[in-house]
Amino acid sequence: PPVSLRGFSLPVLWEELSLAVKNRNFRVLIFAVLASAVVSGTNQALQIYMNTYFWDFSGEQLRWTAVAVLGGLLAFFTVLPLQGLLDKKYLLVTCAVSIMVVTMVPVTLRLLELAPANGTPGLVVMIVTAATISAYFATIALIMFTSMVADTLDVQEYETGLRQEGLFNSVMTFSSKATTGAGILIAGLIIDHVIGLPQGAQRAQITPEIVLRIGIVDAYVVPLFNVVWLTLVLQYSITREEHTQIQQVLAHRRKPDSLNS
Repeated sequence: PPVSLRGFSLPVLWEELSLAVKNRNFRVLIFAVLASAVVSGTNQALQIYMNTYFWDFSGEQLRWTAVAVLGGLLAFFTVLPLQGLLDKKYLLVTCAVSIMVVTMVPVTLRLLELAPANGTPGLVVMIVTAATISAYFATIALIMFTSMVADTLDVQEYETGLRQEGLFNSVMTFSSKATTGAGILIAGLIIDHVIGLPQGAQRAQITPEIVLRIGIVDAYVVPLFNVVWLTLVLQYSITREEHTQIQQVLAHRRKPDSLNS
């Protein structure tokens, strides 16, 4: 059937939202976004403590982390060959696991007393390198996720006749923003009750034990919660072959002679 073109109203919105939620892959992606945004929000909130207390970075040293954008740029040149090797969900999971490993490496080296000392150029090089590699994998993962949403839209149009880009993207964006805030709240609870960082404490009051807990939580504890949304992503069922067939059917439907028949 042709794509429906209907005006906006609350009954129409509710009907289309109900229709979208019936799409199993859409549900999988929504819950994956919810879980990943919580982890991301928690991680982002912890970075200020890692940079300030664990790595003891100065403002000048932190500026070098902007170099990590090069990893994101490199991703755009390599994503197509990589996508030819792996199905989208497996490439996404591979990238996410790679980020988890890269996140653990600098802290692990510090715990093994193999990392450069705080305040040295070598430490900056190590952290910037890790951030660049993480940006590379994160960009590919984001591209894959966006592509998986687009494939789900094609399946939705194939099954219902509705092309629901606005609804799908709005739900995804809202879910991500809302749960990122929850992640920041969780980070605050972790800082207070797990790490035990005193409120308003001066740098001299931060004990080595607190610094160690910050590093362990950031490098090992928080990243492990990525397993929740990665498990969900693996439930995504649209294969490359299935999507190719659906695109062919949709292309035929969209032909003027098909619409008029």
